[in-house]
Amino acid sequence: MSETEPRNPVDDYRSRPICRPYRPPGPPPIWRDAALALIAGLAAAQALPNTHAWWLLPVALSGLLLLLHGQLRRRESRRSRALAAAALLYAFGLGWEGWGLRWVAEAFFVDAERFGAIAPFAVSALAAAAAAFMAAAGAVYGLLWRDDAFQAARLSLLIPLFQMMRESPLVLGGFPWNPFAHVLEPATFLPLMQAASLLGVWGLSALVIFWSALPGQLWLCWRQGNIRAALAIGGAGLALLAALWGYGLWRLHAPVQQANVRIAIIQPNIDQKEKWKPENRERNFNLLLDLTREAVRKVRAEQGSDATVKAPLIVIWPESAVPFLLADSPVALKMIGKVLPRNVWLFTGALRSAPEEMRRDDERRLFNSILGIDSKGDILFIYDKRRLVPFGEYLPLEWLFRPLGLRQVVPMPRGFFFGRDPGPHRMDGLPPFEAFVCYEIVFDDPPARAHETRWLLNVTNDAWFGTSNGPYQHFMAARFRAIERGVPLVRAANTGISAIVDGNGRIVRGLPLFRRGVIDAALPANHLQAFYARMDRWQIVLAMLILLVLMGLQRTRDGFAKRV
Repeated sequence: MSETEPRNPVDDYRSRPICRPYRPPGPPPIWRDAALALIAGLAAAQALPNTHAWWLLPVALSGLLLLLHGQLRRRESRRSRALAAAALLYAFGLGWEGWGLRWVAEAFFVDAERFGAIAPFAVSALAAAAAAFMAAAGAVYGLLWRDDAFQAARLSLLIPLFQMMRESPLVLGGFPWNPFAHVLEPATFLPLMQAASLLGVWGLSALVIFWSALPGQLWLCWRQGNIRAALAIGGAGLALLAALWGYGLWRLHAPVQQANVRIAIIQPNIDQKEKWKPENRERNFNLLLDLTREAVRKVRAEQGSDATVKAPLIVIWPESAVPFLLADSPVALKMIGKVLPRNVWLFTGALRSAPEEMRRDDERRLFNSILGIDSKGDILFIYDKRRLVPFGEYLPLEWLFRPLGLRQVVPMPRGFFFGRDPGPHRMDGLPPFEAFVCYEIVFDDPPARAHETRWLLNVTNDAWFGTSNGPYQHFMAARFRAIERGVPLVRAANTGISAIVDGNGRIVRGLPLFRRGVIDAALPANHLQAFYARMDRWQIVLAMLILLVLMGLQRTRDGFAKRV
């Protein structure tokens, strides 16, 4: 075509580049949002005991919800959403669990020469394993995700549901640590903590997550112009918070009643590195006897000289209080009997030799036990620990880990035997009770006749964890168990925190960390039966699953309306 000929408009149009269809921008880089989720998890963990910076939790969880929304709304397939949500929740879980479980490293430095080098790897592996449950919750969240007003509600149900699975002994022995309800500082939130008597610690954890993620959910609703949904969900959240707070105030209003039993707790405050040295055994044992004499003398002086009005007295020593096999030492038992007047019992944590018929060729020989001793020096009660500490008192998956050179931290060749009897236990003159050694108290595992229990006995040795956050988290778990069951808790710890706690989680008497001494008080009586004590966690699980199904039905109904 010459330059003088006119251009054909059709040819000119065809020569233009083809217009491609509009495609919305893809999701932000997953690595960037995962890094932000990790920071959010670290920030959220600052709300755990003993920092209790609870105001960081709404910032962290609302931020996590917005990160999830930004990733999932631009992904079309469910598989892609599940993987993205799992990655973000895993990163968040690494921060939450890694910071919250840092106290575990302290136990390795008690024998630093043997175990100190593996402490960082052990804590990292534990945090990674715990975060995997949060990742599983994220995967399900991605599968169920929808851009609606229930995003925070789904997240708040799924995280506790999967964290709860860690209670199973089939999961590396069980490790149900760091529920979100533990961020509630008792000095401020004790009324709200009473909701555990209705919902348990996991149900309350779901509410804590929901309230914390609620600002993020309201922001999403407002940005999308869904003002009615924002008002409805915000109003429902605040109304539920107010109702549970009012219930807690009502529950705390009742005065503390007292049983006709006196309690004296001995806190010897013996350093873990010094406790088991042979040259210190006699000194440590005499220290416990001296503190017991002091406690008995003080309580009996308060009760007066009339023996007929003297209430039974229970003296409690902490876990593995004596550095030898007490049941195999008649001399030591007689010395204990001499310091116990009539109508006085001693409960002490102690290592106990297994009967000969139970011993095996793998060198397993011991139980971690609680012994009940009377004024004659006779052992009237034995409880053997049922929930042993994985990698501490025994090695889970021993066939796999032992060839790799892994051992449990407690220097026993093959760990301990597992106990069997959950209680409640009975002794003449004492109310029925349940016994817990160390971290058994963190498990929501009531026995078949739990309604008969009138108090909880917990002996522990948190000296393994020094000045870390571990003893504070452990004590918080014990307080929640008292609230869930509606019965008092008596807790004796070697270096603290020892306390007598009523059925509402209030400390009647207590001793802080690293203080030697004796605390005594009348045993509180449960004056208000907890609703949760009549059920169990599986009913809470069922209620959570029903709520998830109802949200799914709402999604199906909305989808059908759009098609019509």
